Amino acid sequence: MPLTEHSAQSIQRILARSGIIQFDDVFTREQLELINRTVDPLFSSRQLEYRSYVHPDELVSINLWSVIFSEQMRDVLFSIMPDPVLYHCHIYEIAGTNGEPHIFGERLSGWHCDVSENDNAKEPTHVSVFVYLSDVGPTNGPFEFAQSTGHQWLSHKAPYVSVRGKPGTTFAWNRRFFHRAAPNLADVRRRILKLSIQKNQFPSTHLANKHFGQTLQSIEPGDHEIDLLLGRYQGKRPPTARAPAHLAVAQIEPNAQIVIPILPLLLPQIKSRLSALGQRAGIYRRKQ
Repeated sequence: MPLTEHSAQSIQRILARSGIIQFDDVFTREQLELINRTVDPLFSSRQLEYRSYVHPDELVSINLWSVIFSEQMRDVLFSIMPDPVLYHCHIYEIAGTNGEPHIFGERLSGWHCDVSENDNAKEPTHVSVFVYLSDVGPTNGPFEFAQSTGHQWLSHKAPYVSVRGKPGTTFAWNRRFFHRAAPNLADVRRRILKLSIQKNQFPSTHLANKHFGQTLQSIEPGDHEIDLLLGRYQGKRPPTARAPAHLAVAQIEPNAQIVIPILPLLLPQIKSRLSALGQRAGIYRRKQ
């Protein structure tokens, strides 16, 4: 579908309803070349790692933080939710010539969803933004997204989106929906910038990891948007964010069908549903 301008409220409604949306490219060709050129030496030293990362503190130390968190990227993040806090912030690569998805490949062919007790069907509460930094075609491990949530059954032959694109392709997806990384069958590593955000009102354990800790030490407070993203307002009322510009976006239509035998499809979902019910019952008892 063509890109058309949408308000933040419209973008949030799309993410709540259909779960995935494409943005106009956030980075220019020159910025993409700078990002890739700067991280190339780090990834070259990590070629033996099946899944290799450049973490947020490294993004600061190699002077890419301000490039990544440009005004354009901030518009994307603050259009998705008014009070975003980071819990993923890295560039990562996935090795090629692999026949299985790199996450949860042992069950449901990698399909999974990230259900939280804070999930809200009316608004996106946990969202990831991906920017492809390498060409991603059908054999390069494209991100795949089914418009079924953790509160629904994932069905055989259900339609799904396989996101393919050139470097710079930018899209956001609601983590309560089923998703996976397709196997990277190509002989080159797939590279992505990943930023995940949650609402400020929810406690974040991710900010306690050493990479975010070192990032917090490296970046002086005072930029309210960055302070919010780095969790400096956790447990407090954040300042009112500026209204993001209307952004050019497009809904991404399904272009494939899930093919998983019925029995392997149902058993993990039944176990997952029973586990979720048990967790909710425990939460309910603790609140009494």
